Amino acid sequence: TRMAAILLTAALLAACLGPAAAHAGLAHLRDDVTHIMAGAQLPPRPRLILTDARVADIKSFIANNTQAAGYYRSLLAQGEWLLGVPPFYVHTENHTNDLGGARQVLQRVYATGLLYRLTGNATWAARCSLELLNAVKWHDWCLDQDALVTGELQHTVAVGIDWLDGYWADGHAADRQTIVDGLVQLGLAAMRVGFTPPYKPWANNGTFINTTNNYGEVVNGGTIIAAVGLLGEAAAPPWVFDFVLPSAFRNLVGSFEQFGPDGDGSWYEGPNYHLYVLRYAAPLIWSLRTALGTDYGLLDFAGVSTTAEAEVYHLSPQYTFWDWADSEELPETTAAGLAFAGEFREAGVAYFLRKMIEEVYVPPNTTGNPSMNAPVGLIYFTEIGTAADRASMALDRFFAGRNLVMMFSSHSDINATFVAAKGGENGYNVHLHQDMGSWIFHSHGQRLIAEMGHDSYALDCYFCPPLRWRYYRLNAFGHNTITFNNKTHDWPAAAFVTQFNSTGTGPALRNADAWVVINMAPMYASLGLRRWDRGFVYYADRSSLLIVDEIDAGPGGAQNLTWAAHANATVSQSGAGNITVSVDGVAVSLAVLPSLTNCPGWQLSAVPVNLAPPQYPSTGFVRMQIAVPTAATCSRIVVAVGPQPPAVALNAIADWATSGPLQ
Repeated sequence: TRMAAILLTAALLAACLGPAAAHAGLAHLRDDVTHIMAGAQLPPRPRLILTDARVADIKSFIANNTQAAGYYRSLLAQGEWLLGVPPFYVHTENHTNDLGGARQVLQRVYATGLLYRLTGNATWAARCSLELLNAVKWHDWCLDQDALVTGELQHTVAVGIDWLDGYWADGHAADRQTIVDGLVQLGLAAMRVGFTPPYKPWANNGTFINTTNNYGEVVNGGTIIAAVGLLGEAAAPPWVFDFVLPSAFRNLVGSFEQFGPDGDGSWYEGPNYHLYVLRYAAPLIWSLRTALGTDYGLLDFAGVSTTAEAEVYHLSPQYTFWDWADSEELPETTAAGLAFAGEFREAGVAYFLRKMIEEVYVPPNTTGNPSMNAPVGLIYFTEIGTAADRASMALDRFFAGRNLVMMFSSHSDINATFVAAKGGENGYNVHLHQDMGSWIFHSHGQRLIAEMGHDSYALDCYFCPPLRWRYYRLNAFGHNTITFNNKTHDWPAAAFVTQFNSTGTGPALRNADAWVVINMAPMYASLGLRRWDRGFVYYADRSSLLIVDEIDAGPGGAQNLTWAAHANATVSQSGAGNITVSVDGVAVSLAVLPSLTNCPGWQLSAVPVNLAPPQYPSTGFVRMQIAVPTAATCSRIVVAVGPQPPAVALNAIADWATSGPLQ
């Protein structure tokens, strides 16, 4: 019977989430589902993310808060632009792999659906309905080609059905039923096949079965939103609730556990994928809360409470990312972080994110598809946080779960210096790079020492480690680290932060403002490296950075080494040991400190990076490198980066923990 199916659903949900996800809200799930299906009243629609009460709050923000009013002007301009272009087209061919198209539909539905809820104007609902009708006319949602398409479209269509409540009753019930049927057949029925053992290869290869990556969140989260959105629908098949819903919950847990093994909130696939996960985690959690009254403990997973903070620490004062792994400097939708910042009262984080939306995404881009930042920024808008809250945030942060360190000279100065360095691992996840030991230097609005970001996902075997290490941007040669024997890093391998010290903590810092040490020797275990410690010292009132490499190559196979750093800049070399790096009028010196460097025969040079198609162009990138002919006689390399980095006397890294780096 249907009641038996619902009771089974509750039991399966409890078992599926299991001890690794034991949390307070889970115990209430059985009673909640049982009561609803036994006839307990569901909340009125809208009940996915938005409610009538939240819509009233958003209207009040728009009327009384200048930032929210700016977001609304952006949203309205996007909606007006949409009225002048056709709905997104219908895919009629088999196995359509159009993730970009799915996201356009999502953006259009969010923009027009939210405008309808805020204004009551049926023009917006009619346009939103057209987008939904076209989406359910696709031949398929491509689960066996790219499950993200299915996950995102399920989320989109479920939200659209819910947000247009009121419009459907005004002569559009048949359209609503068509859309509901399409959601079931193209989305949930496909997921039913995917969740059925024995698992198909396309379901069990890191997409949405037993996975820990972004797919686990986006695909399973979209499925849960769709199933919850159909609660109370007489036409919804029982298997949606007794099989698909619990299966999605079971396979969601692994991704939520990745918000920081040490509870630090960071994400292991890099900052762009962190944003991607947040913009689907937020609607999942808030849909459960608004429809069922609880998030079933998802907000209690370790790291979720600090995940918005972790994202903000990746951003420069100009809102550009430290783009490690498969990331890029310019972020996409950051507004979902407001949901978590507001929930956990992270005032400085909320202030920074609101300012970012205001300064980067308003006024809107009216010549292309809508940005998600305006609607999402309004949906999760919070007024908490001031400039003083932002300025008082810790200048330095160590995210131990991913071995990431970020250090700032200020959180209130637009010209502040931002430096970051990482350990981490280059394991089996397909978005990781061989970027252990890499670092950036950002000052006065310019990225002076840079990463090169990701390359084209269309490259042959881009997602196939170790074959992906053929590509310069992904291997160690394309990062700001050291390579031995003209060989990229070992794989798989991991480098761990062994020391982190920030102003006001630990021993006397003397002239050093902060420092970090990373054990890099595992990157070349195959060569028998005895020791390679990489230290970063932030000094001279946080204007300059020392990069200190102490090396014992041992009697193994390490023959030569090359130290490297990259810049998308104009560079000029003066003398044997100094290069000036300039970007748009901002310049720093990159200088080998010969009195502190003990590597006979070292040579500093700068060479352009020339990557052949079909790799992305590398125009403007320069590789600054220190070539050392004999690794066995090289014990220390010290490089200073800054506007005028002062001379220093340096302690051995082994003494930093007790005496600090500088004498």
